[in-house]
Amino acid sequence: MKAGYNLAVVMLEKESTLEQAVRHVAEAKRFVAEQRPRIEKLKASGISTLDAEQTLDVFATTLKLLEDHEQYLRKHALKNTN
Repeated sequence: MKAGYNLAVVMLEKESTLEQAVRHVAEAKRFVAEQRPRIEKLKASGISTLDAEQTLDVFATTLKLLEDHEQYLRKHALKNTN
């Protein structure tokens, strides 16, 4: 294994479930945001974007689920601290 990979694994092992959820939401938001202009560019070029739009819809739905999970973890964490 590469040294950089080992460091990433160690960092992720120390990451709490909530921290991991926050990171996943941020990554998914970035991915969805990056795809929208790409689809628009394809559409403007006259290329069919049906598959890309359907796939993006799946990613957007997944993002919503990730956000819901993050909110659940936040509420659960608050209940455990009170």
